[in-house]
Amino acid sequence: AINHKDAAYALTRLMNGLCTGRAASRQGFASCLSTFLRVVYSPAINRDSIKFGSALNEILQEDAYAQSLKEKTDSGSDDLDSAMIMRKKLLSTTEFLHSGEKDSKKNKFGKKMKGMEERDHAFGRLFGILAIVRSGILGLETFPSSVVEGYVQDIIDLYHYKKWMREPAAHAVIELVSSLESDATTTKLTNDIIIPNLLLSSSTDEDGTPIEVGSSDKTKWMQQLTAEQIAVALNLQRHSHQINTYKS
Repeated sequence: AINHKDAAYALTRLMNGLCTGRAASRQGFASCLSTFLRVVYSPAINRDSIKFGSALNEILQEDAYAQSLKEKTDSGSDDLDSAMIMRKKLLSTTEFLHSGEKDSKKNKFGKKMKGMEERDHAFGRLFGILAIVRSGILGLETFPSSVVEGYVQDIIDLYHYKKWMREPAAHAVIELVSSLESDATTTKLTNDIIIPNLLLSSSTDEDGTPIEVGSSDKTKWMQQLTAEQIAVALNLQRHSHQINTYKS
């Protein structure tokens, strides 16, 4: 049996550890978080429940952040709430502001967040999402598709955050899509989120003139695509071809 109070404490510690800048620590915390979620969603732990993930809901009942969040919002499905709360908890733990915003993010001590701290939190968010992807829970039939869509958008936001974040974020999008078993979910993610928000996101030419998506000058639009956007597009095309080949 799981000690829900200790498990909630461990979950918080693992998420906090994602933002550490110490050598190899972030990778270790991410690996442990992935294993933690894999166990929590395992059939052995959820054998008395109809849906996998009920154990996570019981663990989050001992989590202060989860309880405060539930008090602020109307409670819906327990399973949906637990998955959504997990995502919101990760976003809150790894919170940071994009450069150019007026307000400055404060760290846990109430001081202005330094550039290195902001970078650590950005990578912490990326590693946290990848840990969830590698746990395998996103591919479960009972896992809410709306939460999966949220994680994809979170990665795309990281892609647009800084140029040095483009490559790892693009790789994360590819890994997330590849981990999904539902063709319908993959198609919906591609059409509703990845294509409009990543591949067709607004951009400018060398003179700073906005390039309108869907304009007649397709060549100009294609020339401004980054290598990472092209890699994601090619992977999606290959994935779609594999699906069609399998069905045929």
